Amino acid sequence: AIRLALPGKSLLYPLTSRDNGIVIRLMDWQNALLEMLAMTSGLDARVSLDILFDGQKVAGWSVARYESSLIPEGTRALLALPAHGERPSQGYAMKALLLTHPELGLKVLEEETRENGTPSGAWELSEALDHPGPWLIFDDTEGTSLRPLLWTMDGEDETPRNALQAAVDGKDRASRQRAFVSCTAAMEHDLDAPEWSTLLALLSHVKHLPLSTLEIWHALIRSPRIMALLALHPGVSFQDITSRVDTELPFLWNFVSRQDWKEAAQAVKDYLGKIISGTMAVTFWQSHVQEILEALGSSCPSVNALLHIAVALPCYEKEREQNAALTTDKTEKILFRSKDCMMQTLLRAHADDEWPEAFDSLVNRERHDADIRRFLPFSQGPRNSVLGLPVLLTLQAFDPRTGFFSVPPDQDTIFHIREHIHFDAAWFEQASTFTACSCLAERFSIKES
Repeated sequence: AIRLALPGKSLLYPLTSRDNGIVIRLMDWQNALLEMLAMTSGLDARVSLDILFDGQKVAGWSVARYESSLIPEGTRALLALPAHGERPSQGYAMKALLLTHPELGLKVLEEETRENGTPSGAWELSEALDHPGPWLIFDDTEGTSLRPLLWTMDGEDETPRNALQAAVDGKDRASRQRAFVSCTAAMEHDLDAPEWSTLLALLSHVKHLPLSTLEIWHALIRSPRIMALLALHPGVSFQDITSRVDTELPFLWNFVSRQDWKEAAQAVKDYLGKIISGTMAVTFWQSHVQEILEALGSSCPSVNALLHIAVALPCYEKEREQNAALTTDKTEKILFRSKDCMMQTLLRAHADDEWPEAFDSLVNRERHDADIRRFLPFSQGPRNSVLGLPVLLTLQAFDPRTGFFSVPPDQDTIFHIREHIHFDAAWFEQASTFTACSCLAERFSIKES
């Protein structure tokens, strides 16, 4: 098995034997490594990757995001390589971005050369950084192994700034995060707010860097509404941004509610109606939103059914009618009751495995709740956590008043949910999908106490 570990957290992934032995390709574990790194704070965190045979460690590595870094020295940034590190054959595409004014674009930084014409690993910054404020110095190359450097130019910025630009210029992390949260609260209700232009510019300029490079993500993921708006916004690239969110950040799309998706889709429709004339706005909106929902549902299958239910596109009407016929009685038989039900398949597939149990007490409590118990018609002891978690997450997405999980969830909750997904992704998807259909069929909502 492969074990990925952080202090207090670890995940095991079984290795498959073949005729020629066991082949281990680290690239196959890239997303798993990124998910673990997302559970840390800072760009310099490391994950332990160990190879286990018969439960014993036979090899191991410490894995980091970056191999090399930049060191400030006077008015220059100097390349620092590890003892056995090498420069990439294509060199570095070094850029500078003024984080408070991303609308000004990127500045290209030229590497100094030695007398013999070879690159020196030094970049002079005094002339290029011509505006006060925080600058990000980075290699604008996809998959770069060079850690970016934050460089602050002293002075007063007299340029008019919106709230997000002012927040980026906060003097310490705590004050910046408070300001970011205040910004996102306003941005939730107005896609025309100038802060959106600033955010979209920031995201577009650093698309080759880990998402966590920008501190604002820590505020964005606290708001499911903002995340739904980002996913559906025509100015945000799915490939460059949205597809990476639940891998590189401590965030899961399962925490975005049906209402958030519905209202985000309507907000994007209204926004497009202001910039595109006539019926073309609706046509573009339907095509764009359908494309995003299909892509997101493919990358995160456990929310696919919820997305199609939440956003009532004409192309989903037939599917909605079919899903509306899947009452709780019908889905109960498919998931839990028949001898060939999906639960039995899951139990047989993992008969000899150790099952995650982090949400056992929550599932067992809700199995006796008057509003919820019909969705949890099973009693499998320590296996209840795996069986019930996707059901409860989907119910909360339909009606956040259920309150099974805090929103935003803490990192431990995200970690343990991912642990359950990795245990059996097919079950997580199936249980989520059929629960969403049942909620639609019965117009699920909890009773007011």
